[in-house]
Amino acid sequence: MGLPLEERSAPLGSFGAGSLAGSPQTLGYAPEFWPFRNQMLITLAAMAFSRCDPLEILIGTVASDAVHPDGTTNFVQAMSAVLGAQGRVSVRSPAIELTGEELLVRSGLPAELLGWTFSCHTGEWACGQCRGCTKHNSLKARRQE
Repeated sequence: MGLPLEERSAPLGSFGAGSLAGSPQTLGYAPEFWPFRNQMLITLAAMAFSRCDPLEILIGTVASDAVHPDGTTNFVQAMSAVLGAQGRVSVRSPAIELTGEELLVRSGLPAELLGWTFSCHTGEWACGQCRGCTKHNSLKARRQE
């Protein structure tokens, strides 16, 4: 895509709950839901790139992410409104109505490329057991059929 990579560090491990944070989820959502995490990441992106005017932040939410409050159209619209109140910033999720499989088909990426990826919710490497790993493995299997 020719985009420059800019990295920032914001250790958030001592905040939140859910398997992504290494502690039990108590709010009744999917076990990996980390309350306010995506809100914080979007806010940090807006802060890091506030020199860009206008700024459009794209997030990679797909239809199945609606099991989390921050995976919904309402969340994306609310974040866009909050950030837009401080400048010319908008938040969009272009794939929010697509399933993961539909997004992969539209992307045109070869199925074998998925073997190089993983989406583990509990560790640095694929555990094969968490919701992220099972969802990813299911997509990979369907794409290779």
